[in-house]
Amino acid sequence: MFFDKIFNNKQSHADIYIRASKLIDEAQILSNVINTTTSENEFFASYDRLTNILLELKSYEREIKFSNKPSDDLTNIRKNKSKAIERFNARKNAVPILLDNPDPHFRDAAVLIIKSDKGSVGLLQRNFKIGFNRAMRILEQLEAFGVVGPENGTFPREVLMDEYTFDALFKTAHITYTKDNNDLQTSEFNLDQPYSNNYDAMDGHDFEYFCADLLKKNGFSNVEVTQGSGDHGVDIFAGQGDVTYAIQCKRYEGSVPYKAIQEAYSAKGIFNKDVAVVMTNSTFTQQGIEDAKRLSVKLWDRDKLNELIEKANNN
Repeated sequence: MFFDKIFNNKQSHADIYIRASKLIDEAQILSNVINTTTSENEFFASYDRLTNILLELKSYEREIKFSNKPSDDLTNIRKNKSKAIERFNARKNAVPILLDNPDPHFRDAAVLIIKSDKGSVGLLQRNFKIGFNRAMRILEQLEAFGVVGPENGTFPREVLMDEYTFDALFKTAHITYTKDNNDLQTSEFNLDQPYSNNYDAMDGHDFEYFCADLLKKNGFSNVEVTQGSGDHGVDIFAGQGDVTYAIQCKRYEGSVPYKAIQEAYSAKGIFNKDVAVVMTNSTFTQQGIEDAKRLSVKLWDRDKLNELIEKANNN
């Protein structure tokens, strides 16, 4: 939901605009929580709060021109509540999937295919600059995970999963690595190891441990990598002096989308931390940068990551 303009410049209308803007930010965060949480209390509390927000936004429709009317959104969430509950129960009761030796591009490939609605070898080859055989193995892993269907002749594979469902399943998956796989590393990193600074080659899980080790070597205390389930998007908890941090780590190929900023902001409140951070080996979209400023979320991009590595190596 976004709005385009106020119809006049009276102060009362400016106040309404500011209020509506804050409500829309909160509504977007709540929508993400509803689609990803496995906590029953959090699910229903978020659904009720979102309904109340849309009711208030509906009252502003005469003063504000919305791109999507809150009244329409309100009708849709009420109409689809039973389906949302079904999806929630499926997530809550899902048996963790065993993921054996996933390719380092596995998670990014899943997101790419879901967003493209196209499961093809060529798509993976072009985006990750990899060979045919490796792209095929990734597709086979995605099929085993339930992201795509089986081969369909010369046609792309059918995409069977949305991004919210994939994120929820991936967070609870049991991921194992074998020692004879040279492309993958263990989940405990040390900056003294030659491989560890090659963060672009890591998978998302390993990148989290790499960042945790990096924070420790930069003077952060009580550094803890979360266990995935119920973390609400937070990958690391840490402290520095009296300040506590909720940190989301994104080992990304492209620019990190605004969704990560909203998740970090939401998690900061849920876990009662002082500062929300999104930490990445990449960059951020312009919308993500704007959202971070509005929500006071710190963005630690590739330059910041290299700065932390340099400080750690000089200590």
